[in-house]
Amino acid sequence: MLTWDWIGTAGSLAAARGLFPSSGTGHGFVIVEQPAGVFNVAKTNPVSESALSGTFTAGGLLTSSTFVRVWLQLVTADGIHRLAPTPVY
Repeated sequence: MLTWDWIGTAGSLAAARGLFPSSGTGHGFVIVEQPAGVFNVAKTNPVSESALSGTFTAGGLLTSSTFVRVWLQLVTADGIHRLAPTPVY
């Protein structure tokens, strides 16, 4: 999973998800809670449709103990997505 453009910061998970529409389409999202109560949102690369029904194993920086919590909103290039962000840490 690759990240790029910063989208913004919010005070809750729901508010962080509310930032998604402002960033356009064709990509997914990572939400990182760090510090506690601060939800940072960035874009991620799109995934294949089969990845939406698979399992996800966090690795690399996503397993760092410096985060309070991390979620991924997996999205295909066509805009198909899981209903809720996947908690990964």
